[in-house]
Amino acid sequence: MNSPIDPPPSHLLTLLFGARNDTYMGDFKFRFSTCLNLLARNLEKIGRLADVEVLVVDWNSDVPLHTVLPLSREARQLVHFIVVPPEVARPAQKDSPFPIPIVQNVAIRRARGQFIAQTDSDILFTGSSLRTLFDVIDGRVAEVPIHASLMVASRRHMPFQQILRKPSLDEIDAYLARNASVFPKEEFFPGFATPSALAMVHRDHWRNCRGYDEQLIYWGWMEIDLYLRLTQRMPWYDLAGFGVNLIHIEHYTAPRSAAANPRKMNPTAVSKTFEVNDEEWGLADMALEITRGIVNAESEPNSPDEDTETVRKSMTDPSLQRFLNEFAQAAKLPGDQFHMFIPVAWYARSRFPRTYVEIGVRYSAAAAVVAHGCPGVEIYGVDSWMEEGGASNLQSWASSNAIAYAGRHQNYTRFVTGDPSTALTRLFDAAGAPTSVDLALVRTDPVFGDAIQNAMMLARKLGVGGAVVITGRTLQEFGPAWSVLRREFPNWVGIIVKSNSGEAQTGIAIKPR
Repeated sequence: MNSPIDPPPSHLLTLLFGARNDTYMGDFKFRFSTCLNLLARNLEKIGRLADVEVLVVDWNSDVPLHTVLPLSREARQLVHFIVVPPEVARPAQKDSPFPIPIVQNVAIRRARGQFIAQTDSDILFTGSSLRTLFDVIDGRVAEVPIHASLMVASRRHMPFQQILRKPSLDEIDAYLARNASVFPKEEFFPGFATPSALAMVHRDHWRNCRGYDEQLIYWGWMEIDLYLRLTQRMPWYDLAGFGVNLIHIEHYTAPRSAAANPRKMNPTAVSKTFEVNDEEWGLADMALEITRGIVNAESEPNSPDEDTETVRKSMTDPSLQRFLNEFAQAAKLPGDQFHMFIPVAWYARSRFPRTYVEIGVRYSAAAAVVAHGCPGVEIYGVDSWMEEGGASNLQSWASSNAIAYAGRHQNYTRFVTGDPSTALTRLFDAAGAPTSVDLALVRTDPVFGDAIQNAMMLARKLGVGGAVVITGRTLQEFGPAWSVLRREFPNWVGIIVKSNSGEAQTGIAIKPR
């Protein structure tokens, strides 16, 4: 059906997204469907699914998004797609690759929510944040004049590595519960209320100001222009101050700059008026199709398994050596342990582990390498910090400091102390324990418990494509645990890395994908 212009309100809230069926920032369809499916599931959990309308403006897709986007049952009920086909989109966008103001305005003109909020296709909404958002909208936060305010939400950044393994919604929910508080927060530019994860005002204000300025079709300023016009007449609030903590899936690996990311920029002139655009803003003169999603696409097949020689060759890649050498120099890593660092660094940088378990974390250099190679990885360090005979070891602070120094993000880290013979059992039996392990390091020193028992328990906890690394100071110490692991899992890829000096050996066993 065609979407009506300025329909009467029928929902409490409209959330609007702009999107296109392309490869933006990698696997866009997985990123976007994950955001929509998590949003819908958490709305249903808090009983507010019927209060929300989600509009996706599908701009200039050769193959419409609604035909290929994998949506859950709840999301298909919630989401409507406004299709702006190439024959309409391309003349409107001129030489802009994606004219954000026009895209947003298309949805604003057709939204049926009392409140209308713009958000992005890589924002994760937790259940607690949605519950708090509705507390604000419903007037249960008395100090906020919700009908006469611009509400924005500052954002925290989830490391992009943690989405590359395509976690399930359950895994994402659990990961955010443990980690969201330590994600870095992006600060606003003073007075501009940007960059934000959401901008919400009452529908009347959107219509009175005529949305985003459709002259600003290039990069930057369009949201600042809108906020400066709105704040001519009303205050702004950061919803994070009330507990609406929205999570942005990071997609940059280096600082953003115009030199590194050249784009045609919008002028940064401050508007003198509250109102912009003409009466046809938001393509009001166009009869655009509005439709629901029609598929729940099957999961993509797993990546092919790598054979032993492929893995061995990739562990000698010059980029891995540079990474280790540069980090070793900066962090003063012990040179005699490079045989151990190579497999954990390779896995961290190529397989992007979500969970890492280390037996003997007092020697924290390996954990530091993993934290630096894969920001946002969850670290579970097992150590009694006791020497043989029961004397206390004073290296616990050193372990915490090493992980903090190494992580380009803060990492959720849990230390499991006490009796080493029961440590792993206590870890996995506890409430909220990780359901699977991606990468584990087992030291065979007897002070850390039975190495064979530890290796086998961790091997059985590995997720698809996970790996166990075993390291020993001598062949006699290393050999028994490695032999048992290889015997029990003969189809796993297994590679031994010997130290350049001495008898120390390290082996990595990789579960098939």
